[in-house]
Amino acid sequence: MEKVRWAREVAAKSFPRHLASGVKLACGTDSMHGLMSFELETLVRFGLPARDALIAGTRGGAEACRVGHDVGTIEPGKRADLIAIAGDPLADITALRRITDVIKDGATHTGLVDSERGRNG
Repeated sequence: MEKVRWAREVAAKSFPRHLASGVKLACGTDSMHGLMSFELETLVRFGLPARDALIAGTRGGAEACRVGHDVGTIEPGKRADLIAIAGDPLADITALRRITDVIKDGATHTGLVDSERGRNG
């Protein structure tokens, strides 16, 4: 945990410089699997607009992994698992914690995720 705290401190101090550079951002959950909402909230806390944080967590991540041709945006011919949330993440990025439904492989599942507590329901 000490290493995680140190890394977060370094990121918080250096992020404004990265943001000002205009570099493309990608976001994932390698260090904290299943906590994408936390990662996107952190980007917003560091000064990134919510819209850009959402792009970093979808299209940006797919492009960084070189799979943008297949996933990352909602377009005909692409694969997509979707979530429905209670709230507007553009107005309040923490709305991503309030998942109401998951659409996976074309089927809607309700109550699978309780992301407020970070676990499967």
